[in-house]
Amino acid sequence: MIQMLNAQRIRRSSDRFSSAHAHSRYRGQSTPSLVTLVHMSSDSGGSRLKRVFKRLAASPAELEADDLRQQSEHQGCVAIESVGDRDIVTVFGHVKAVSLAPRAGAPTLEADVFDGSAVLTLVWLGRRKIVGIKPGVELVATGRVSFHDGRRVIFNPRYDLRV
Repeated sequence: MIQMLNAQRIRRSSDRFSSAHAHSRYRGQSTPSLVTLVHMSSDSGGSRLKRVFKRLAASPAELEADDLRQQSEHQGCVAIESVGDRDIVTVFGHVKAVSLAPRAGAPTLEADVFDGSAVLTLVWLGRRKIVGIKPGVELVATGRVSFHDGRRVIFNPRYDLRV
């Protein structure tokens, strides 16, 4: 009985060795993980394979953000995350939220625009409603960026709605 247990132990350890030896390319892991495969694809110059694995592992929000960044580049607009204070910019994005907030006693309409990189708030002073500005709409806005309370803001922007 003891000899049989020892034989089984020896067999298991030799199986582990052959398995580890077979997968030594994967740095001691028993099976390659997605991260390892992506790393290997970048080592071999397979950028297309890297993009495929990235899209498979990405969440729906990450996929949406990536699509918005590509659309923004296609429109010839600047990424929101790269804009600085007092820059005159043209940005493309998806309206995430619209709210009515008073500023200094006057009504203001605020729209949060997301382009896949960051959020920018568009503020129309003295307006309670603008036809076409609602959550889910894509638009191109132009104006001077300012930073208020850590947020990027454009006051009274020029805008074009995209269908």
